[in-house]
Amino acid sequence: DPNPPTVAFYNPAKNVTGVALDSGLVLNFSESIVKGTGNIYVKSSMTNEVLQTIDIKGTSATIADNILSLTLTALPALTDIYITADPGVVNDLSGNAYAGIVDTSTWTFRTMVQPKAAQTITFASTNTVSYGLADFAPDATSDAALAISFGSSDTSTANIVNGKIHIYKQGTVAITASQNGNNYYLPATPVIQQLNINKKDISLTLNAQPLISKEYDGNTGIVLSAENYALNGVINADKVQITGTALFTGNNASNSKLVTVGALILSGPDMNNYNLVTQSATVTADITPKKIEITLNSSPAISKVYDGQNSATLQVSNFSLAGIIGEDQVTGSGTAVYADKNAGGEKNITVNTFILSGTAKTNYSLVTTSATVVGSITPAQLVITAENKSKILGTANPEFTFKYEGLAIGDGSPDLATLPVAYTSAGNHSPIGYYAISAGEATCSNYTISFVNGKLTILPAGNDHLKAWSSSSAVLQVRVFTQNAQNSLLTLYTSTGQVAMSLQIPLQAGINSSSLSVGGLAPGIYILFVYADNFKEAQRVKIK
Repeated sequence: DPNPPTVAFYNPAKNVTGVALDSGLVLNFSESIVKGTGNIYVKSSMTNEVLQTIDIKGTSATIADNILSLTLTALPALTDIYITADPGVVNDLSGNAYAGIVDTSTWTFRTMVQPKAAQTITFASTNTVSYGLADFAPDATSDAALAISFGSSDTSTANIVNGKIHIYKQGTVAITASQNGNNYYLPATPVIQQLNINKKDISLTLNAQPLISKEYDGNTGIVLSAENYALNGVINADKVQITGTALFTGNNASNSKLVTVGALILSGPDMNNYNLVTQSATVTADITPKKIEITLNSSPAISKVYDGQNSATLQVSNFSLAGIIGEDQVTGSGTAVYADKNAGGEKNITVNTFILSGTAKTNYSLVTTSATVVGSITPAQLVITAENKSKILGTANPEFTFKYEGLAIGDGSPDLATLPVAYTSAGNHSPIGYYAISAGEATCSNYTISFVNGKLTILPAGNDHLKAWSSSSAVLQVRVFTQNAQNSLLTLYTSTGQVAMSLQIPLQAGINSSSLSVGGLAPGIYILFVYADNFKEAQRVKIK
């Protein structure tokens, strides 16, 4: 066989493009071949640089009948390549040597674009943190060691700021980790991590200052203000308040009372980001007396009876206390001062002293310093009584005097505008008996004056007991005086000693008056005898 072996066709084919970077070389000869000696070269068409050298004797070259297969290392991407081969690298079975490849254009081709490798992101499926945590880096990595991008499903809950997770509020958000690849790696399959953001635990402390205080309102509850407590652990300018049930130990006004705060509830725009761990708290606080005012009532009008004073004790009906709560038992007492002490209406009254009383008085504080109203002083009742007097028959009347009942303390008879005057019908020669002493004429604007008559008693002179006279032709007036009550017999005798009339009269102590009807007797001189238990006495009388 004088003919050397020739190549029937090449793989990759001449001038093809897009040859895989891990492609091998195959030469299909015209006849069976065996290995010779020498090298086959893979060269760059651009630089003529030898990219790879294959020793025909090496393991990278294998022959199967007429086919020579060459195993290459990875070819450079997008590179124009040509192949050369030393003469005699293979021989036919007769020993004829292959001529080799010398011309740079004999076997050329272009490699494909560099294929990109897959990459995988490793990211935990869940992560749990608390609100208020400082910005932190997501814990995700790519096996390509490329930088990962992150995104949030709810940027109002958490977002990526400068490559870190920034938490805005409590909630759940999906954090997506992605990698877009590069010239060597394909984009990674995005991985989602569920980020659970728990509420931040905070606590409550009641402040000693400013002092918790309220005005008495009849209840034990109090509404806390923002200054009364501190919320420990709230982030920066978050707006969070607290509401709860604050109860005093008892509802009465007092200082340093124990206040217990419970049933605490968070409120405010940012409340959902926090969990209050405090269940209750205590502090001391004050219930101050409730301020109330006194009002003087115009009806019923304040009035008093003249008593010589310009003041009066207020009655419950004279005033009102504004602001008393519920059924609290609170009243008061005070002194009303009139413009003057004299009786009259439409007087200004001022109350400048008032003291609260009642079982609930300590829960209130009176803020009224004074109050005025128009009132009146009505005249007092004054009774002027002519005092009883006595005199002896035939003497002048005694000086009449008076007794005053109803004069105000400090007043006397000289305080009357007009002094009383006494009148009586008895004269110096009036017979024994009783005579009225009439009082009158006294006046005073501070009093309504009434008068009571007195009695003037005319007693017989010496031991005289009997006095008789004719008041008319038909009537004989008889008066008998006795110190003691006793029985008596009146007998009228004629001048000749005949009994003209006889009458039994029971005598009372004092002057006893009788009227004897003598119209049937003849005019003339008669003798009247009185026969009593303790005395006997006679008087001559003339019947007309």
